[in-house]
Amino acid sequence: MYPILLGFSFALIEIMVGLAMDLPNIHVSFPFSLPVYVSGGIFLEILYNLIPIVFLIWFISHVFLKGKRQNEVFVVVAVLASLWEPVMQISGMYRMGMLPGMVFAAGLFIFIFAGNLIPITLFRKYGFLATVIWRLTDYGLWHVIWPMIYY
Repeated sequence: MYPILLGFSFALIEIMVGLAMDLPNIHVSFPFSLPVYVSGGIFLEILYNLIPIVFLIWFISHVFLKGKRQNEVFVVVAVLASLWEPVMQISGMYRMGMLPGMVFAAGLFIFIFAGNLIPITLFRKYGFLATVIWRLTDYGLWHVIWPMIYY
């Protein structure tokens, strides 16, 4: 239940940010949105979180550090993995002139960072299925239901 509530809450904030930015319709149209965002959400969690995070934590804490400091390694890996998307998105939005100001850009950066850190921490605490449930709840509201209502 917790991943669903978090995913729903996060999607509501995404909707408000999208409205504040006056974003055009960036979503795949229904019914094509269902397979795109379901498969995309699962693929994203596997490719960006499951494989690299598990491997890096195992390699650094078990191979390199001889089984020590797994929690500290997790924190560092989680933060670094969570930074990739906001750096790429904010820099791209800046180049396209989509950011109304630096304060807004900083807030959006933190929000996107949180959108990556949340599933990683859910994975650590509840397992892989929790991250997929969070992502699909978020994508379901933000990418599937919201565009059918608003656009």
